[in-house]
Amino acid sequence: MKRAIELIVVMAAALASTTVFVSPASAAVPTCNTVKTLTNNDPDIKVPAYSGTGSTTCGLEQGNYNNAAVTELQKALNRCYYRYYGIPAGNFWPIAEDGDFGSKTREALRRAQAHHTSEPADIDGEYGPITRDLLDFRTAQGDGCWYVT
Repeated sequence: MKRAIELIVVMAAALASTTVFVSPASAAVPTCNTVKTLTNNDPDIKVPAYSGTGSTTCGLEQGNYNNAAVTELQKALNRCYYRYYGIPAGNFWPIAEDGDFGSKTREALRRAQAHHTSEPADIDGEYGPITRDLLDFRTAQGDGCWYVT
């Protein structure tokens, strides 16, 4: 019994001294669920946002569905990356602008991320603050793609 207690004490001490690291990428951000028009850009640009705060610091990933923010992301991917930049077509282009973040949207997003960075951790097919800053968005009123500023 004494030996079992000693073992438990040693294990507890080891666990207590363990440091847990959380990467910035896994830090919790709310799911984007609306669209925000950024009027400080010329022209105005629509981007995914979180309706609870109006913040554009939010995330989207495969499995999000029936979502205005996903639709806006899909529009940007089709208009900027498929049509404007001419990223090589795969069997997923053009993606449906239906608000459902499926495997084709994920692959299109990965291609768009790879267009801007070679950092493997940033080419994950998920939309978040890093990807928001990498991507170009196209406004419905314009005929080109612009960075969000």
